[in-house]
Amino acid sequence: MTFVNSSTCNFCPRNYYSNGINECKKCEGSTAPEYGMSFTSWNYMPPNMEATCLSMYGNGCATDDGWALSGNHIHSGQGHSDDVYLVLSVSTAGFRSKEGYFNGGAIEVGTVKFEFELQCVGDCLLFFLEEDYKSTVIESWEGAQNRTTYM
Repeated sequence: MTFVNSSTCNFCPRNYYSNGINECKKCEGSTAPEYGMSFTSWNYMPPNMEATCLSMYGNGCATDDGWALSGNHIHSGQGHSDDVYLVLSVSTAGFRSKEGYFNGGAIEVGTVKFEFELQCVGDCLLFFLEEDYKSTVIESWEGAQNRTTYM
């Protein structure tokens, strides 16, 4: 991704790279980019990410998005009722392409890594889900959690 107009980031085109600050540059001969996504600045929502707040009773969300952007991190915001689910979705294209298979079996084409902390007043849960044709819980955490990295 490259930072554009001091306000937003855009993904670099295929066979281009950026350090996240400078403009995208074409890869030199005999080289290839290491494709990936890294979100470290939370001044705006990335283009492939969506935030939603869902309330069981319809009026528990303080904002429609639920999540609050805060410079170097994102947090659950304030003023939500205890009946809400805050959803943060990241679209990752390409994991179901033919390049993800070898001899008829799936191969690893990427990893997911994120850092989180749960500071709870009352009950709280964090679910890491994969959505394909159905939702599958990959990992879950309950109650207060010290800052940790999932990979």
